[in-house]
Amino acid sequence: MGTDGNQYPEPLKLMLPSLIPVLNKAAGGPYKHQIELPNSFVLLDGKRIKVGRIDVEYHVDETHESTSTQDALDIFSHILRDYKSRDIEFLKRKDE
Repeated sequence: MGTDGNQYPEPLKLMLPSLIPVLNKAAGGPYKHQIELPNSFVLLDGKRIKVGRIDVEYHVDETHESTSTQDALDIFSHILRDYKSRDIEFLKRKDE
């Protein structure tokens, strides 16, 4: 909840993951991080309670990514290949 009294649950939920520094951490944990939240409140049992910060404890998991490279001309010829005849069709401009 902001100082204006309006509730903002979605923006906070979307913002918090971007404030946790996971990219420079090795896989494992637990890691701890503090997020300062000036002028923020939570609504608890109908009462506004000021929140100064959130203490986050998290773990980091790794996923492995594979990279595939392809010759651009090969991809281009596949795009231009006629589906039925399997012929490569090139388009020319009128002025050529």
